[in-house]
Amino acid sequence: MTVTARHFGIVVQNLNQSLKLYNKILGLKIWKRNVEKGSYIDNVIGLKNTVLEWIKLKDKNGFIIELIKYHRPALKNNSKAIPVNQIGCLHIAVTVSNIKSMYKKLINNGYYCNSVPQVSPDGKAKVLYCRDKDGVIMELVEEL
Repeated sequence: MTVTARHFGIVVQNLNQSLKLYNKILGLKIWKRNVEKGSYIDNVIGLKNTVLEWIKLKDKNGFIIELIKYHRPALKNNSKAIPVNQIGCLHIAVTVSNIKSMYKKLINNGYYCNSVPQVSPDGKAKVLYCRDKDGVIMELVEEL
């Protein structure tokens, strides 16, 4: 059996707001956009009367980030309150070519970063943790 990573899904409150980060700032390209409802999606995700909208974005290597907005049922909780060390808490990691520039873009656009980029103990990378507008944790890495 072969396993290959397919995509990373992120539930968001506002698709257009999230697109600002993932498309405009990070530069991921919009690949597909769709609305799903009916028995297929209800059965797959295990909820009833679901209406959701998603946007799939690709990086230059073809990896996909899927932004998902649930129109029905209503969103449950706010990830802004979830601490980074809670079991089940996820983060997405992306490689960037200029972390200092990306840090400035994030701060100038109102995103929260834990610190300025930090050099890893082995000296092989600069690393930064930030949160998107929904509180989803993102790790940015520049390989040195």
